[in-house]
Amino acid sequence: MAKTGAAGDGKSERPSSLKRAPRPAADEGVDPVDPISEPVPAPPAPPTGKKRGPYNVQRVDKKPASFRLPPDVLEYIAQARNEAAARGDRLTNDEAVTMAVRAFWGKKRQRR
Repeated sequence: MAKTGAAGDGKSERPSSLKRAPRPAADEGVDPVDPISEPVPAPPAPPTGKKRGPYNVQRVDKKPASFRLPPDVLEYIAQARNEAAARGDRLTNDEAVTMAVRAFWGKKRQRR
């Protein structure tokens, strides 16, 4: 029988050995104990951005809190956020809840 078709033709084009030989390392001739004679220049530092925001603010250690708020309270927070945005301030939900708790249970509240 004669070999016909693509399968028979492709076998003759294959290499005889499919195993790959290991290549030598790029630094094979370098002794790891010898010091490098020329100093390696340090990469240039990325340009620092313009500092923004208040500089006297202390970082507060916050703990994560997860709670559900009624829809009317979420509306109050949204209204407060819009008012703050109109003044040019940024108010987050976390800050709004923190301010409300401090206003209600803060040090200035008289306890009976």
